[in-house]
Amino acid sequence: MSNSSKIEAAYIRRAHGLSGRVQVQSLLEDSKLLENVPFLEDDKGMKWHLSWEGKNIASLRNEAGTSPKDRDEAQALIGTKLYILRDFFKDLPKDEFYHADLVGLTAFDDAGKKLGKVNLVHDYGAGVSLELSNGSLIPFTPSCVPEVSIEAGKITVVQPSEIEVTGSLDGEVEVRE
Repeated sequence: MSNSSKIEAAYIRRAHGLSGRVQVQSLLEDSKLLENVPFLEDDKGMKWHLSWEGKNIASLRNEAGTSPKDRDEAQALIGTKLYILRDFFKDLPKDEFYHADLVGLTAFDDAGKKLGKVNLVHDYGAGVSLELSNGSLIPFTPSCVPEVSIEAGKITVVQPSEIEVTGSLDGEVEVRE
């Protein structure tokens, strides 16, 4: 279970142009939040303020009010992770969760057998999946994950039955459950 007081919200992908701007990859559903929080913090504890200047292009200013002055200074920031303090996030309804809160939860099957821990949360647009430490990839749906308890540090998983497809695209296809 994540007990971190800060959540990774973005990272710097590369320098943009010659004047110290950077390309930022937001990890949030609404990237505008990055410029609307009091500050972002990096791994070294440096506080940053971000202003969007275009799609994924931003200027950064540290707590002293200094910005990267040129491309070289911007390139030195490549790979820097930017975090938002958890206090800046709103409370969610009972059946909604921040991905960061799911990572680290222990997964049990419906009989109480430990399956592993949630290592990663994947969201490729077609639905969220949880990757467990045992290698399983579980759709994060109410039927496959009927119970989530952040407080207890666990989830209940009902693993979907496997489907095997054999054959070729230009021949006959057989599906077995």
